[in-house]
Amino acid sequence: MKTEKDPELEVEVTTASTLQDAINAFVAKGRPNSDIIRRPEGYTVVAMGRGTYNPGYKNVVASRIEQRSAYVEAFMDAKGRMAREAHRDDGPRRNELR
Repeated sequence: MKTEKDPELEVEVTTASTLQDAINAFVAKGRPNSDIIRRPEGYTVVAMGRGTYNPGYKNVVASRIEQRSAYVEAFMDAKGRMAREAHRDDGPRRNELR
C-alpha cells in the first residue's frame, strides 16, 4: 500500500493491491478520518466517524437507546467526512467524483 499525489485529482490518494487491503489499512489507523482510494475502476472515498455513549445505565433499554444514538452520531460524522473529502476544492476535477 502506498499514498501519493494523484496527477488527475491533485490530492493524496491511497493505492493497494486490493480494495480490501486499502480499507483494512485505513481502519487500522483507528481514528476518525477520510481518504480517497485509487482503483482500476475509479476512485473510492472511505471515512470513519466517532460517537460516544455512557455505558453506566442500569436500565437495559436506556443503555441500548444510548448505544444506538452513538451509532447514529458516528455514522453522521463519517458521512460528513466523506462528503467533505469528495467535494473539497483543492482539485480541478472534484465535481467528477461519483
